[in-house]
Amino acid sequence: MQRTALTVSQATAAVAFLYAVLFAGHIFTAAQNYERAFQVVAGLITVMTFSVAIWIQIIGKFSEIEQKIRANTTGFIFGLPLSVGLSWAYSEQSFDVWTTILFLVLTTLTHAVHRIFILRNKA
Repeated sequence: MQRTALTVSQATAAVAFLYAVLFAGHIFTAAQNYERAFQVVAGLITVMTFSVAIWIQIIGKFSEIEQKIRANTTGFIFGLPLSVGLSWAYSEQSFDVWTTILFLVLTTLTHAVHRIFILRNKA
């Protein structure tokens, strides 16, 4: 049985839930001193932060270009503040302007490339 596509809002909620579970997992693994598990979870959070739109599109199973563009826009909007938070975490809970700029640029580039692929019908 084939599953039908979700709406962009539903897929965004699913991605937000997955992100929250990973965030809780990173707190748990840190508290338990599970170093390797913490590194894996932190890596997944990092990848998700830079590519929120791609995850929305994958979970939503979108085929319409309009849905993919909405997913890209929504993911980019959520990805920017998440990347600021991630830069704070990578800077040992302090604000570093260069790390923040780097993470914002990485998020912007990832979403821009994703949008280009969508518009060329390759994503």
